[in-house]
Amino acid sequence: MVDPKSTEWTDEEQEVAVAILGKIAYCQNKGKDMPGEVFEAHVRSKKNISTELALFNEKGKLYLVRRPTPWESPSEPYPGQLHCPGVTHGKNEFLGNTFERLKRREGVDFDWVIPAATVDATDSERGMYTLRIFIALARGIPTNPRGAFFFPHTDGDGLVASHRDFVIPAAMKKYREVRGY
Repeated sequence: MVDPKSTEWTDEEQEVAVAILGKIAYCQNKGKDMPGEVFEAHVRSKKNISTELALFNEKGKLYLVRRPTPWESPSEPYPGQLHCPGVTHGKNEFLGNTFERLKRREGVDFDWVIPAATVDATDSERGMYTLRIFIALARGIPTNPRGAFFFPHTDGDGLVASHRDFVIPAAMKKYREVRGY
């Protein structure tokens, strides 16, 4: 039995930890996702790097995706909240890989990508992250049924906190700079 409230390690706990970490590494090597509860526990155990994409359309609207409800995904840390599309880097992913995964998973396509900011943030639900924030221009209409274009805003409780506090402000600043206003 594993005691998550103890800092001492039994021989059994060490064996279990090594086996689980090996399985996580194997799944990442094969490009397979972890179950939601395992993923959430894993990201809380270490510092993470994510690629966050603020996708704008020609009218200056920002694409936001609604997170699943607790009934759809019991391990979801931000149920029903809006966020810019993003992915936590896997151990074998370079930046280009994360953009391809974003395109595939979120049903988005884009013409160009410009770095907006890199921010270190602590999230109460997921721990420490280095957020690599980018802006892009949408090509076509994203296919994710949970997403829609909105005029950019950072008010209200409807946004994931790290996106409200860091991702969207950095993206809006860079977008205005690039567009010349």
